[in-house]
Amino acid sequence: MGDVPAGHISKGIIHAKVDALVNHKNSTGQFDKRMTFLAALTGVTTSDQYIDVLKAQAGVTPAQADYLNRYFYKYSPDRWWATLQPIFPILHQGLIKAIEEAGDTLLVDSYWMPVTAQIVETIICKSPTQVTRIFLTPPPGVGPSSERRTPAPMWAIKSTEPNEPTSTNDAIRENASGGVSTWRIQDFDSSTMGSTAG
Repeated sequence: MGDVPAGHISKGIIHAKVDALVNHKNSTGQFDKRMTFLAALTGVTTSDQYIDVLKAQAGVTPAQADYLNRYFYKYSPDRWWATLQPIFPILHQGLIKAIEEAGDTLLVDSYWMPVTAQIVETIICKSPTQVTRIFLTPPPGVGPSSERRTPAPMWAIKSTEPNEPTSTNDAIRENASGGVSTWRIQDFDSSTMGSTAG
């Protein structure tokens, strides 16, 4: 199995880097890198150009870029979701839409969520304080996997199952009472090659 099981949301390393870039503020409190990034994205027509922008502006490492290309975008035997390709235009246009909706006042908060459906789409949700971008895909195929070890500000509340463990490779159970368990989602940190969605 790949990095992320179905149904468990992840910020992802590249989403985190993109969010940090578009939410960066100067000393006067203005988003100072967002419009340059948006202008670069608008000129992008291929996944290779997108990767170049991510490396140049968001600090994506060559290893992270290679991972993203190999498993998400490139025509290779390792690429995930072959029957749903190309997914790059969906992610690309979703990112542009999120930044446009955020304008110069709202934060952008991005996530990747593998679901059981055979679907690839980007959902954009706008509130008075932020724009949330959720990239939906099926679970990843075979690829490098790594445990999520960093507690994320995300929780899953669900029915307690018989013989339920206290932890999995992507969550730690914080509480179980009244037939309901509260799980703290764990995410990847930048030192791992897991979940580079973006």
